[in-house]
Amino acid sequence: DFLRMAKDADRNFWLMLNTHDPHKPFYGNGGEAYDYPVSRVYAPEEIEVPGFLPDLPEVREELAAYYTSVRRSDDVVGAILEILEDEGFADNTLVMFLSDNGASFPFAKANTYLASTHTPMLMRLPGVTKPGSRDHTHFVASLDFFPTFMEVAGIPQPEGLDGRSLLPLMKGEKQAGRAYVFTQIDYTI
Repeated sequence: DFLRMAKDADRNFWLMLNTHDPHKPFYGNGGEAYDYPVSRVYAPEEIEVPGFLPDLPEVREELAAYYTSVRRSDDVVGAILEILEDEGFADNTLVMFLSDNGASFPFAKANTYLASTHTPMLMRLPGVTKPGSRDHTHFVASLDFFPTFMEVAGIPQPEGLDGRSLLPLMKGEKQAGRAYVFTQIDYTI
């Protein structure tokens, strides 16, 4: 309905969608109560346990439920992309998928370890991004999103922004002048 309203109004739009997956409870541990089905259920024996966790049967079971929930999140993204296609927006819409934190496991979620901050971010802008391309070199941060949206929409960016547009990276170009990004975790006592 939202996309049809945007089409009828002939206006640019911002739409942010969230999925509960892959948050606890994971699929198989009560998380199947959510009404979006999953296309694949993982078994504990097929799971590769990350090096920061012990390879124990209970850990494998929890990881299998987590990966199944991640798969369900992938299914949600696929459904959204299908709707964009059906409504005629697929060829001119920037789609970004990101995670706000690492998996809900020790040394991952709610920390500043690598498994906490090295999270997925996928971007698609037809005619700009090359399908299947990857960038494992450049640092990006959430403060880069606003300048990116502004540049993609053709809107002049305000002075003094700390972030920078990711559009050059989306085009496969290099990013100079950024050797670090900073992460933090805030706890309320």
